[in-house]
Amino acid sequence: TPAAAGVGTPLVFIQGTSETTTAPVVLLFNVSSAQFDTTPVRLTQNAVPPVVNRTGSRAILNGTNVYGAGFSLFGTLPSTSVAATLNADGSRAYTYDSDAGALRVFDISESQNGGAYSALGSPIALAGDPGANPRMTISPDGNTLFIAGSTQLIVQPTPDL
Repeated sequence: TPAAAGVGTPLVFIQGTSETTTAPVVLLFNVSSAQFDTTPVRLTQNAVPPVVNRTGSRAILNGTNVYGAGFSLFGTLPSTSVAATLNADGSRAYTYDSDAGALRVFDISESQNGGAYSALGSPIALAGDPGANPRMTISPDGNTLFIAGSTQLIVQPTPDL
């Protein structure tokens, strides 16, 4: 499953299925050299696709693991995150939390040295349930979140937190 940041930044690839017995290495496609490079991270892809901020300075893999430069593990998001996106500079993570049925916001500007990030504020109720297999993205200006699932698309203003 690929994730791309901005023009000229590497593409992140996660692979594997639940039947994979050994977690494969996460790959980067270097657009300058047109070659694949390995990262120090080994993960088996789950149902939550990878996300990368616009500059490529932050990535969320498997909906829970937040990585910084060089793919060092900065911290983790709740295991109940079933969709995620990042603002342009990678300082905020937005997740759709399946247990809360709501939007959660996290300040990920600093490393937690692999520890858990705490949500900012209370869970934010959505207008409805997006349904199964939700996906999230954020508008280029960072002011609007889009959460699409099997039943509907939810358009949500980005919370001021």
